[in-house]
Amino acid sequence: MAPLRITVGGSSAITRQPERGVLSVTVNGEGTTREIVSNKVTETSNELTKLFRELCPQAEDLGPTADAAVVSFSSTSLSTWRWKPYGEPTHFQNEVHRGNLSLVAVFRDFTKMSEVVGMLVGVPNVDINSIGWELTAATKKALSSQSRKEAIRDAVQKADDYSGVVGRKVAAVEIQDGGNSSFGLLQRRPAGLFGGNPGGNSGGLFGGRQDTGGPSSGSLFGRSTNPPAPAPDPPATLDLTPQCIQYTSSVQVIFESVDSA
Repeated sequence: MAPLRITVGGSSAITRQPERGVLSVTVNGEGTTREIVSNKVTETSNELTKLFRELCPQAEDLGPTADAAVVSFSSTSLSTWRWKPYGEPTHFQNEVHRGNLSLVAVFRDFTKMSEVVGMLVGVPNVDINSIGWELTAATKKALSSQSRKEAIRDAVQKADDYSGVVGRKVAAVEIQDGGNSSFGLLQRRPAGLFGGNPGGNSGGLFGGRQDTGGPSSGSLFGRSTNPPAPAPDPPATLDLTPQCIQYTSSVQVIFESVDSA
């Protein structure tokens, strides 16, 4: 009997809830002098750093405590530049300076992360770049092992299905690893993004009131030396729904017949 050779691919997909939320923000400043820009960026950045430091208390081993809402934070990039806007009639206007500083904070507590994002949405010179979801290194390592085993079992089952129909027995003679990957699974959400009113005008992207163009509060948390304005209506509650993460593995396996000719 001629030898039988079967080549099949095996795969696995494991879905997990995220364990970390990654918040990336940028603090911006603009003004007529470098000093003005520096002061704007420095003041807000220092307040953000203070906030993240309070949410990330350190244990004796210099790592975050077990109940810390934030497990790590850092400044990731700093940029400054200047240019002369072109005005009308044909002449250059006064020089404009700009600068920004980007920060990343990794949250363990998703509720606290929602609170922080909801607060930062209203800060005029802070942009929220992205919100990501991740697994811990320990979980990734465990899933790597589990997914590889499931992928090879999938390949073996396919080979058994094929060989069983033709009445042969096969054994694996070669395994090629296809690697691991992880990615977030998109989830459908109602029309009201992040807790806004899906049936009406939320007043802004996150359900809060729109910026009326009035003077800046002068600080991250709305403190101001100006007389207090009437309290605005409270914004809708910010609801950040964690994005599930799918971990996948793939293999290619070659099987050959082991039965007698």
